[in-house]
Amino acid sequence: MCTSDEANSQQKPSPMTVPETASVSKRISAQWNHADASQAYEAACHHNDQAIGMIKTHIEPSQFEGIDKLAMAKEVWEKLALWHKDTHTGLSVFYTKVGILEKRYTDGEDMHVHLDFLTMENWKLNKKAFDDEFLAQIMLMSLPCSA
Repeated sequence: MCTSDEANSQQKPSPMTVPETASVSKRISAQWNHADASQAYEAACHHNDQAIGMIKTHIEPSQFEGIDKLAMAKEVWEKLALWHKDTHTGLSVFYTKVGILEKRYTDGEDMHVHLDFLTMENWKLNKKAFDDEFLAQIMLMSLPCSA
């Protein structure tokens, strides 16, 4: 990521050299400018790392391999956009909804895992997701009928 030694050595601002004959105010000004630039750089690296982390939390683990060596969030985003260029999201939405509707709880399965699956699959649908009331009905319908 951005905070690695490779990225720091290439992009981190270096202090400005000020001649010894420069006035005290010019030397202090140069020091402040370097401090401001360093602080801005550190903030940019932090935001970049946050963006990469956010992207990684929203993709499938199988996609980590192609982006794990990329240091900039823009590079990660462009790589993922290239991979998904020809993806048909309508078909993906359809199969995700079918998967949610067909999911059934089996005895012995962890209830939290079952409910998390339904919630996360619905969350992946974003704007095309089921509303909370319908999702609650799906969750109840997925439970086994008691005799």
